[in-house]
Amino acid sequence: MPADLPDSSAPLAEISQGPSAFELFLDRNQKNIVILAILLAIGGAAFVVYRGIAKSRQETAGAALNKAEDLAALQAVVAEHAETNAGHTAMVLLADRQWTEGQQDAAIETLRKFVSGNTGHPALPSAKASLGSKLMAQGKAPEAVTVFQELVE
Repeated sequence: MPADLPDSSAPLAEISQGPSAFELFLDRNQKNIVILAILLAIGGAAFVVYRGIAKSRQETAGAALNKAEDLAALQAVVAEHAETNAGHTAMVLLADRQWTEGQQDAAIETLRKFVSGNTGHPALPSAKASLGSKLMAQGKAPEAVTVFQELVE
């Protein structure tokens, strides 16, 4: 027959009656947690305000570009909204307008300024092509070849 197992008076597990480690952590760091939550809320609000201001600036510049019909208006858009996409686009339109109004050297200078300062703008290839063709029209073939080579690369 099987041997009788001795009776054991030791409990299988004990239940802790004190607060848990998480509750102790919360009690010790309650002030810091509240301060962190307030700082996160302020930071989030500041980010939303900053994004709103930047979007408003872009929209204002776009509206000014849409209203620009003459040379002076395009120059004003370029001067007042130089940091925006619409201000950069206005430079290309300004160069074309300058060329048609006989300000050929100013048009070439405007295109050079645009090409040198806007490496990621979608109008960069057409601006380079326009610059090269305007240089060719003025008889500056070596400079035009350089611009066209950059465009091809």
